[in-house]
Amino acid sequence: MPNGGKNIAKLFFLIHPGFLTSPHSILSTAEERDRNATLLFSRYIKKATELREDELMLVFAHSNPTEFKTDLKNKERYVEMIRELRRILRKRLIVFFEDGMDDVEIERVARMISARGFKYNPEDVETEAGGETLGMCVENWSSALNVKLGLKKKTRVDTQTADVDTDGGWPAEKFFEEKVQSLKKEYDRLEWF
Repeated sequence: MPNGGKNIAKLFFLIHPGFLTSPHSILSTAEERDRNATLLFSRYIKKATELREDELMLVFAHSNPTEFKTDLKNKERYVEMIRELRRILRKRLIVFFEDGMDDVEIERVARMISARGFKYNPEDVETEAGGETLGMCVENWSSALNVKLGLKKKTRVDTQTADVDTDGGWPAEKFFEEKVQSLKKEYDRLEWF
C-alpha cells in the first residue's frame, strides 16, 4: 500500500477510452466512430461527475506518449474528453500511456497514486472498471490490475461505461447479454453490473 496521503475508497479504471474512435478500431465508418464517441464519452464524463472526493479515476490510454502528442495537436475527440475529465477531477485523474501491463507499470501506478497525495489499502479499496471495450481490453486489463495490485475485493465492471452494446441497439441486446455471461465465466476476479 502506498504510504501517506488521503485514503482512497475507490479506484475507477478507465481502459482505452477513445479506442473505438480511432481509424484503427473495429468500427469501419466515421459515422459509427462518431456515434460511439458521443455515447461513451458522455458516460465517462457522467462517471467522473459521480466520483466522490475519496475516489480516483485511472485512465489507461490506448496511445503511447508520441501518438498522444500528435492526437493532442490534431484535437482528437478522445483527447478533448480526457481534458474534460481532468477539468472535473483535477488531481484525482491519473493518465497512463500503456500498451501492456507488467510489474514495472504496476509499480508506477502505485507511485503515481502516492505522488498525487493519495493512498489505498489493497484489503478494502473498491475498484470499478469501464472503457473500450467488452470482449477485449476492459476485462483483460481490469483483471490484471486487480491481481497485480494485490486487491482483496473483486473489480466491478460497469457495463454502462464499458461498451456501446449496452444501448440495446448495437449490435443487439441479446448478443450483449450473452457476451457478459460468457465473460463472467472466464474472469473470476471481476464482477459485473
